[in-house]
Amino acid sequence: MDLDGKTIVITGSARGLGRKMAEEITRHGANLALVDLDKDEFKVTEA
Repeated sequence: MDLDGKTIVITGSARGLGRKMAEEITRHGANLALVDLDKDEFKVTEA
């Protein structure tokens, strides 16, 4: 999957499926915009 240069928005990215999607998509070269209301868990995903 070639996502190089693409920008993808993931809502609910602090945990669960959203976090796993973010982890996988970054391996394929995409730029991410991560969104979630859970600030503490979001910091873990952001790192």
